[in-house]
Amino acid sequence: MIDCHFCSPDIPDIPEDIKKLRALQIADFSSNPIPRLPAGFSQLRALTVLGLNDMSLTSLPSDFGSLVSLQSLELRENLLKSLPESLKNLTKLERLDLGDNEIEELPGFIGELPALQELWLDHNKLQYLPGEIGNLRALVCLDVSENKLEKIPEEIGGLFSLTDLHLSQNMLETVPNGIGDLEKLTILKLDQNRLHTLNENVGRCTNLQELILTENFLMELPRSIGNLNELTVLNVDRNSLVDIPCEIGNMTLLGVLSLRDNKLTKLPNELGNCKSLHVLDVSGNRLQYLPYTLVNLELKAVWLSENQAQPLLTFQTDRDETTGENVLTCFLLPQLSYTQQPESTLPRDRDSDDDWQEKEASRTISVKFSEDTSEAKETPFVRQNTPHPKELKAKAVKLFTRTPEQTAPQNEAPITNGVIPTPDLITNSAPQVTPTPVVQQPTVVPDTERDDDSDSQTAQEKDSSEDEDDDNDESDELEAIKKREQPESEPKIHDEEPIDDVPDGE
Repeated sequence: MIDCHFCSPDIPDIPEDIKKLRALQIADFSSNPIPRLPAGFSQLRALTVLGLNDMSLTSLPSDFGSLVSLQSLELRENLLKSLPESLKNLTKLERLDLGDNEIEELPGFIGELPALQELWLDHNKLQYLPGEIGNLRALVCLDVSENKLEKIPEEIGGLFSLTDLHLSQNMLETVPNGIGDLEKLTILKLDQNRLHTLNENVGRCTNLQELILTENFLMELPRSIGNLNELTVLNVDRNSLVDIPCEIGNMTLLGVLSLRDNKLTKLPNELGNCKSLHVLDVSGNRLQYLPYTLVNLELKAVWLSENQAQPLLTFQTDRDETTGENVLTCFLLPQLSYTQQPESTLPRDRDSDDDWQEKEASRTISVKFSEDTSEAKETPFVRQNTPHPKELKAKAVKLFTRTPEQTAPQNEAPITNGVIPTPDLITNSAPQVTPTPVVQQPTVVPDTERDDDSDSQTAQEKDSSEDEDDDNDESDELEAIKKREQPESEPKIHDEEPIDDVPDGE
């Protein structure tokens, strides 16, 4: 048998008799809940490819190195914490995948695998790498991302064949000088670390094509970065960059430049020399404008805002007030402040009004909102109450039209037979009451006399309002008006007390 695949979740264990398959070359037991390998498993010396991914392995047999023909060994997604020393006997091993385990220390004998080309150690608990790792002269890809590495040994410069180096999501604060010896390096990922500066020796990796520096603390990039003539992708998102070196213009093959979420206030004019640039992301910065030299590029996407709807915007030419240079701007960039031009420089049309210059000077190039003032402004207007309806006013005039006898002052009436004249009844329109002599008892007006007075009052009101409507609602409103016009308090004749100091009639 040459090939054997057991990729099924129904296999709880590997049978002991598998050791009899001496000709087995390819075996894959991935995705099975197998906690250990059988004792005779190391006798499968013909194995060249072995897949043990996504299992429940906590350790490997001590004689695992007896599989001397192995070229590819995959142990991803297990529970391994250490490696047996016999592993150094796998001199033909080209691919070793130990990703997503619980390995805390990488043994030094890892450097004794001369044929190793791929070493995957991502998502473990490594705190350092042994210096012997620099002996892997044939190593092409090294992935130690998602660990707890605080530094990389200088011996890494001995990986002369290395093309892919993944150092993402660690605790690195510096990059060793030996990084500059990796002349074949094409991909370098240093994102999500603690870098404050980038080693200038990175500029010696002249074959570098992709450089990822996202989410660090970089405030500047070394000028040597301009030596990366083969670079096609540069990502420095979410750092603290305040400036970009003008040497970036030497990257003639740069196609994607992402500088999102930094502290940039301007971009160098030399950026226009990056003839291959087609994607530029500078959103989340403090840019006032873009260099005018970008008009020389065939950009397919320029990102100035995270909420930008279209990848490419329409730009307009403006002039920088400080340098006098032509710049590019658009509505997503802060607009230049408006300064009023002198009247002599304002072009004027012959047919325009005399106040044309005032109107022109009052125009602005940006939207401004007036300030909200809570204080009331002084105006010549005075607030008045809403007047009565016109028809009610006319009826009120008729109602209060009185005869001279009704409007005469009450205090001018003569005293007859020693009797003081009494005031009117409550309503102003009531007729005058005949005065009565003062006696020891309160004067009582007979009911028949009051009835006659009421009839007289009703007749008088009918004469003063002949065209008045009989509607009950309007009558109520008129009665309210009448009450407001009458005196506040008038004594009733029935409650008048006798006056003692008035002599009897003669």
